[in-house]
Amino acid sequence: MRTILAVLCGTVLLFASEAQAADGPAPKPAFGDAANDLPLELYKKLHGEIEAFYGVAPASAPKMTKEEAKKALEADAKASKDALLKALTSAQTIHRELAAMALEYAGDAKGVIEPLNKTLTSDPDSEVRLAAAGTLTNLADAASVDALCKALTDKDEQVRGQVVAGLSKIKDPRAVNPLLNALKEEEKAGIRARAAAALGAIKEKTSLEPLMKLLDDEKDQRVRMSIASAVRAIRGQDTPATEGVPDVAEHTGQLTQLGKDMREVEDKLRNDRHDRAVQVDEKGIDEKLSKLIEQLEKMQSQSSSSSSQKKQQQQQQQQQSGNQPGPKQAGSPLADSKLGGGAQRGALNAADVAGQQADWAKLPPAEREAMMNAFKRDIPERWRKRLEAYYLSIAAEEAKASK
Repeated sequence: MRTILAVLCGTVLLFASEAQAADGPAPKPAFGDAANDLPLELYKKLHGEIEAFYGVAPASAPKMTKEEAKKALEADAKASKDALLKALTSAQTIHRELAAMALEYAGDAKGVIEPLNKTLTSDPDSEVRLAAAGTLTNLADAASVDALCKALTDKDEQVRGQVVAGLSKIKDPRAVNPLLNALKEEEKAGIRARAAAALGAIKEKTSLEPLMKLLDDEKDQRVRMSIASAVRAIRGQDTPATEGVPDVAEHTGQLTQLGKDMREVEDKLRNDRHDRAVQVDEKGIDEKLSKLIEQLEKMQSQSSSSSSQKKQQQQQQQQQSGNQPGPKQAGSPLADSKLGGGAQRGALNAADVAGQQADWAKLPPAEREAMMNAFKRDIPERWRKRLEAYYLSIAAEEAKASK
């Protein structure tokens, strides 16, 4: 009897496998357990509170201030902590994501760290992992360092960026080697810059020598600034290698202030303000912009010179050892970089963009030439856009005044 049953079972399995082969691979089972889904009313309530807290609640939702939303969220997350912890293994992605976000407000950091660590390192959905990384960052507990370090190699760049922010906030020396490895291997320049900043926040002296080597090898200028700032933070002073590299905070502050000044001039021009004060503002912006562009060009020149010297040394060593020189290296570190993860050099063309604006034809020759020269330089895309808006505002004002 058992033999007959075995034959019958084998026949059924054979037919099932043949059907599966004909129809393609069987669908993967859903992640998690449907029994752990959040109750609908609780999900809607927490979701509405989180959206209100972050200022994105739909018009149909009950009106709450940010403070009211936070107070309600803390009370409800604390009361439903066990349900939220179960929901981290829910079958529904949106429930796992909401749970990972809401557990930040449950009032029990020690009790939620380990489940969130597991979610960060094992959940198949990048949005859920990102939510877990954000909560672990805000809780800033040393118990999450190992999980955050492991997630430095996450396949999603947003998750990697958030993880670096978490390690920077926790400042645990255990993160030094993983961050150095991320600084060396990470393909996104923005995340490499954050990794360098995190090392500067940790201030572990053992990271100095690797940072100096990475500074020498790095091509992206923003990352170089971040590495140099980290070296200064750890040593408390400059080194000969970092003296010519601007400080990140100072450079970012200059760009931020310049953008603010540009917007103010644009607003004045749009409001028919064309008095001498506006002209003085324009001149001041032009001078600041020229200094920043000069600074960028100086950085490019120094980096190119350093790269050239290093290449010559490598060639001399190869000749002495009897080896043929290797492949030619890129000549312009700044041209090769993607500042802030922006578009590649050449992706934004001034004439193409401005050609869509009627005011471009009205731009005075001197201003048009100045703008084109600025676009030819290696500056971040977002500042190219600010330049365009600024000069087109001037063009509109000039055209209006000539009528």
